[in-house]
Formats: sequence, C-alpha cells, structure tokens
Amino acid sequence: MPRNHKILLTADPELGPKILEFIEKGLSAKQAIDHVIVGCKKIQWRQLSVIDDKGRTACFSGSEALGIHAMAEGENCVSMGNMLESENIPSAMIKDFEQSEGTLPERLLTGIEAGLAAGGDAGPIHSAGILVAKKDVSWPMVNLHVDWDDEPDNAVR
Repeated sequence: MPRNHKILLTADPELGPKILEFIEKGLSAKQAIDHVIVGCKKIQWRQLSVIDDKGRTACFSGSEALGIHAMAEGENCVSMGNMLESENIPSAMIKDFEQSEGTLPERLLTGIEAGLAAGGDAGPIHSAGILVAKKDVSWPMVNLHVDWDDEPDNAVR
C-alpha cells in the first residue's frame, strides 16, 4: 500500500489499490474514485470510500448496493454501509467519532458502537473488526477482530 494513504474495504479487491495508485499520482480522493468508477464493471453494486493523504474524503455508493445503503463524510473520516437498519447510521458514526477523544482505535470503536446504537445492520451482527496501520510500520498496529459470536450484536461489544 502506498505510504500516507488510508483505504476502505471493498468487495472487489482490485478497486482499493487502483484508487491508491491515482492518489499517489496526485489526484484527490474524489478524483481517484471518479477515475476508478469510469472503468469499473458492475459499479452499480459497489461501495467505495477513501481518505487521501491531505485528509480529503470521498465515497461512492452504487444504485444497486444491497438493502438500505448510506454514506456520510466528516473531517478526516468517512462512514458507509449497506444492509443497514436506517440511512442515519453512517451520520451517527461520524458524529460520535468526531466528538470522541482518545487513540484512533478507541475513536473507531466509539464510531462502531454509535452505529450499533443507531440501529446497526438490518440483520444480526456476528462479526466485527478494527485494523489500524501506520505508514512507517509494515505490520498492523491494531488488529482487533471477532470472527464469530453466537450472540447477535455481541461482536461489537
């Protein structure tokens, strides 16, 4: 992964590196996503988000993203999802993340908990995770994940 860049998760593993390549060439977060969208097959089913090295955010949600889907952008943060209980969840996550204090992983967890409190997924949540990387270190600084919890929504807690 190019240095100084943060990336989202995507169901098409080729899209993230393409977005980062455009940012590495000097494009903004929005320009990079716009360039990737043009050449992407089945983009209407995809969701993309990125924060570039200047803190600029961009996100895209295709018209065919599953279930209720929404996205929100904040200062140096972005939240999006599909199969949500309501469209308000990403905004709730951004609000709590921006108002929280502490380390980045603690603030991320605060945002995730806010999403669950706002309604979470349309179905039960059995897994959750946070991965934090630092540009000067080749391994994750934080890799916290629950692969499966039998009790719905307990994975976040």
